[in-house]
Amino acid sequence: MLFSRTKDSVLMWSHYASKHKGFCIEYRSNQDVDGINPLDINSVSEFKKAQYFEKAERAIFHLLFTKSNDWKYEKELRVPLTNVETDDERKVNFKDKDILSIYFGVNSEQSTIDKLINLIALNYSSEITFYKGKMSNNDFNINWKKIN
Repeated sequence: MLFSRTKDSVLMWSHYASKHKGFCIEYRSNQDVDGINPLDINSVSEFKKAQYFEKAERAIFHLLFTKSNDWKYEKELRVPLTNVETDDERKVNFKDKDILSIYFGVNSEQSTIDKLINLIALNYSSEITFYKGKMSNNDFNINWKKIN
């Protein structure tokens, strides 16, 4: 699973959220051992060949947690998942306390917003806060307005 330390990158919203039509979930991390505990990506200027046969664990970690400095702006974190051969095994059930907020992109359709809010209401507490993005008129930033 991939995470980021930022919700405000216009470029990331363009790349990963269907041109601002998607949503971003803000999580609480490191609440307990069974919670979401992502690790930071290591950004490097050159990729060194991993020593698979000599240091297998370090080589796998190196492959999973290393990206080019070009992607540093993403402030990415990852949680490696194991045994994910089927679609059902790829699903992650989050605990109620794990989800803090949900941010909808500036181009999110109202039907998407309504569906997700209803889904959250059926499965999680009312302590989750929802925001809708709007592009700033003065700069290249996203302004967030609380919705409910």
